[in-house]
Amino acid sequence: FFFLKPLADAWPKLRHGQIRLLAEAVAGSVRMGEIDLDPSALQLEETWFAVQGPLSLGTREHGDWTTFAHLASKRAFKEKIMPRAKEVVKLLEKLTPSSCAPEPLCTLCQTWADYGEHLGGPKHWSKLHPLLPDGVPIEKLKQQHWNYWQICHGWLRFNELTGELQVSKGDAQPGAPLPAPEAAHLAEHHPY
Repeated sequence: FFFLKPLADAWPKLRHGQIRLLAEAVAGSVRMGEIDLDPSALQLEETWFAVQGPLSLGTREHGDWTTFAHLASKRAFKEKIMPRAKEVVKLLEKLTPSSCAPEPLCTLCQTWADYGEHLGGPKHWSKLHPLLPDGVPIEKLKQQHWNYWQICHGWLRFNELTGELQVSKGDAQPGAPLPAPEAAHLAEHHPY
């Protein structure tokens, strides 16, 4: 069993819904198929915990797509994204509430095709590559590439551009808008 723990003591208090990193790192690469991700074991609700970081790191701060090795070519992207996407499918099979795991839908292509194969395929790359303008930091572009699934005791999200994988505890998706009645109630008490 792999235990997820945030770096709460080392950081100043983070606000609701912010990402926390794993405090306990495993030497070398972690194979997700060997990790028992149980969101109920997390200490905080509605907070994203990093399970897997990006597929590559930029060669400079605030770098655009040209500074990330996994985005250098169709082949490089395929080699990095396919194994990670296949692990996401395995995790969904293990962590979904019902006996029928959802078939992931590509957020860009809106296709239900074999998720792991599709994300590394030529059709996906041909749609993704034109959306990567020179000079625009990946941090800005990645926001539109998150894919979310509700799982037992929480949420799982995967970034189809960077390969990041995160998990959270609780019924509410971190950062999701409040239902209308709750939002109206908050607006009455906090009119700013």
